[in-house]
Amino acid sequence: MNIDYDILKSALSNGDSTTAAEIIYEVYLQHSNNVMKPILLSDCLPEPLQRDFDKKNKTLKTFISACGLVQQRLDENNRDNIDFMIQYMGTIKTIVEIYKHNKSNTTVLEGTELFQIPIPTIIHMMCVFLENQQRLSVIEYEANIKGSKHIDLFSRNVADIDSENGKLSIGSNLEAGIEMFNTLCSYLFYKGKKVLDKDLEVANDVSPYDIPNIEKMSLLALHRGMLNHLWELVKYREWGYSMQCNTEDEEHMYYEPLDEEYAKLELAAMIRYTYKDQLDILKKESLYNSLIHNLIPLESDLAESIDLNDPQSLFRLDTEKLIKLIEFYQKINKSSIKSLEFIDSDFWSQNTIGINRNICFDNYFLFISYLQALGSVYSEKSHEKFDDYNRSGYKHLAPRIEKELIVSNFTEIFGVEHEVASELLNMLTFQPKVHKDDFSDLFSQPLVYMGKKEIILVPVLIKQLNLPRMIEQQFGIWNIDDAYKGKAFERYINMALSSNSSLNVNVGGLKIDDAFDGKSAEFDFIATFGDHILLIEMKCLRRPYTPKEIFQIEHEVNYGVEQVNRRALVLQKDWNKIRQVATIDLPIHPPDSMKIIKVVCLNIFNFTAKVKDDVIITDASSLTKYFVSPLVEQFEVSETRKKIGEYSLWEKEYPTPLEFKEFLRKPNTIADIYDSVEPDPRSLMLIDSTNHPIGFLDFSLTSNPTDLTNKRFKSLKQKLASKENYVRIRVNKDRKKKIKQQKQSRKINRKK
Repeated sequence: MNIDYDILKSALSNGDSTTAAEIIYEVYLQHSNNVMKPILLSDCLPEPLQRDFDKKNKTLKTFISACGLVQQRLDENNRDNIDFMIQYMGTIKTIVEIYKHNKSNTTVLEGTELFQIPIPTIIHMMCVFLENQQRLSVIEYEANIKGSKHIDLFSRNVADIDSENGKLSIGSNLEAGIEMFNTLCSYLFYKGKKVLDKDLEVANDVSPYDIPNIEKMSLLALHRGMLNHLWELVKYREWGYSMQCNTEDEEHMYYEPLDEEYAKLELAAMIRYTYKDQLDILKKESLYNSLIHNLIPLESDLAESIDLNDPQSLFRLDTEKLIKLIEFYQKINKSSIKSLEFIDSDFWSQNTIGINRNICFDNYFLFISYLQALGSVYSEKSHEKFDDYNRSGYKHLAPRIEKELIVSNFTEIFGVEHEVASELLNMLTFQPKVHKDDFSDLFSQPLVYMGKKEIILVPVLIKQLNLPRMIEQQFGIWNIDDAYKGKAFERYINMALSSNSSLNVNVGGLKIDDAFDGKSAEFDFIATFGDHILLIEMKCLRRPYTPKEIFQIEHEVNYGVEQVNRRALVLQKDWNKIRQVATIDLPIHPPDSMKIIKVVCLNIFNFTAKVKDDVIITDASSLTKYFVSPLVEQFEVSETRKKIGEYSLWEKEYPTPLEFKEFLRKPNTIADIYDSVEPDPRSLMLIDSTNHPIGFLDFSLTSNPTDLTNKRFKSLKQKLASKENYVRIRVNKDRKKKIKQQKQSRKINRKK
């Protein structure tokens, strides 16, 4: 029976518990292991962080009443109504408690005397605060690495700052600041929408340390961000709670994933992306040398021309020198754009963005490079000789600038139409939403709205831009189809692995029209590997950044797992048909199931080393590293790049199936990062003592992966990698058992 969630949503909002119960009962029959997941994903229940949650109490009460009716029916039919009750009551309690925490947050925030200061001034102060935190973090970072002769790409990400609520790194501390500002600024936009539409006076004193209770405000914003993150984990990643005691021996609702290792692997993937982005620049020695010997001096030279008391001087810089600086940033950005693999060069000229679809990607990239150049030069000047005790100097850290100055300057230098430049500026401005679905993301929109005529230039927001993320966001906003790159991805893997003589690859895959189940079966990749068959299903996906995005992508990954498992069955049941269409020699008899290596290969890192239904998930970088370039090299990077060690991923002079399977479960590409990540539980700030304390599991990079890399190079004879892989295999076998135990633990704790 098909379930119409729209009818359920309507019944709940209209107070019709009888109709709602009929549908919920059917949901339970189809999804008894997690009945709440489809209900949450269909948005039938009020979200705990919605501003109008109070108005939807009727919906929640109707849902509870309907679930009571379902319990009665389950009992009448001799079904387990206790399990159902635990599931729905756990979700209801989560919704109610997150709502209470959020309501307490809003109440305290509005009572902080915050609005004694005009909202535009508060926004400006917060921009200044964010930029000053960046300035101070650079000073701290430079002090930490003083005396070091080499560049350490992990040092900013090692969590060595004790926040008394988990550990933080310099990088995560700054990111938390931006998250805090994103949350608070959105709230200020909402509260000040009428004021911000008028001509705004300029505040001469924007020292952020005069904001009433600024520390409390920051904590409240972080608290709100953590609530939002926790709710996404519950809704999209199936996190649940059990009642546990915290460090103060108080009982609290402690949230954790069903599979901790998966959560740990996801953090390892994020760190790996950060590392890769930096490494891509360092690998290009000519670009790296240009950065050291040309870009930095050029920024300093241009900065000398800026008069901090006259922000317009930023638009009177020497045009020739500015263009040269912009070209440096274009080279860096070109490297970032290339990380969006398997996109043809023609793609960028064939697709356009903007309201009138008249903006080409080249102009989008150019405008970003232009902002990066302006931001770097301005911060070079404003940070130089900054006096913490001079109140009037704080406004120079994040100046208010007329939009027209930026648009006209960009138009004059590059000959871009004024209308196009104006829309590019609008695209990259973080501003109040006019419509509910308007795009809004401070991490991708570094210019902060300050009325109809001005923006605030915050250099730190420009410095942290993630260009691949911004590009894929534009794909989504303007419905740009990049699905074609999947075929290019398949061709790349087929050709790359064909170069290894240990694999006999049926290049281009193969297809049969009438498999055992009456359907066709198409193989992305099939090869003989010793006495094994290697099956690979390939998925070219967009990189996810949030729990919601990971959930959305996971559907495709799980579908890939289903596909490769079905193809393994086809191999065993339709072997003769496979042999007839194959272009490689295959054995006479079908392979034993234990001799089939089943892999889903992605272009993204987020699922690498996860195992689902006996299928190992990996990424193209790890896969090709093993078969194409198994030599692992270690370099020291200072002003030059020097190789100091190497070892092979192959124990012999060729790869073996067993060694390959062990490698997939812990590739060298993530091994040292993964082993440096540790559990780091956190608690939500308890604003109101009547609210229930909440905690959740988190992970942090607590040691430098470089240290493990050095040990690995020094201890090859001990075969540490093999030993760790054995442990990993054992852990994978125990995973289902552990998940069962965690589910049971939740039930028991909730009953208590």
